[in-house]
Amino acid sequence: MARYKIVYDREACIAAFSCVQEAPQFWVENQEEAKADLQGGQFNDASKTFEREIDESQLEVAQRSADVCPVQAIKIVKLED
Repeated sequence: MARYKIVYDREACIAAFSCVQEAPQFWVENQEEAKADLQGGQFNDASKTFEREIDESQLEVAQRSADVCPVQAIKIVKLED
């Protein structure tokens, strides 16, 4: 089964929380910081993004959360097989 990675630029987030509405299994509102948080995401020091690996069964929902982000802070990247 193919593997993918959610890549989230949290600094670009404007707290529209469209991602939370679309995919609450991946995203949660952080009202205190006015940002969305990627549940289970790990910070990548090199890219300054939060990342979380997902499998193909989660791809459709994750992609929808990326598609509704008004500032395109969420990307879905296919990992090499």
